[in-house]
Amino acid sequence: MRIEVRGAPRKVVYFWLSKSEAADKKLMDSLKLQFKEWKNKNYLPVVFESGSESLEDNMYMLMKRNMELLAKKSELSI
Repeated sequence: MRIEVRGAPRKVVYFWLSKSEAADKKLMDSLKLQFKEWKNKNYLPVVFESGSESLEDNMYMLMKRNMELLAKKSELSI
């Protein structure tokens, strides 16, 4: 598991879990307490669960595609 804390532009805490970690009930229950603590600090906890491929690579490709669509949309409206 990897945890990233971002303070700008929005207060977010990313929890990156492998497939086996996401299936671990004890771990998920322990994270619920952490979520509550982060929410009390005005942070939004976000959980990413991995599949059979690289979660980071797939998230990158998703964000890249969304940016391409936004750029195309803004070009059309000019």
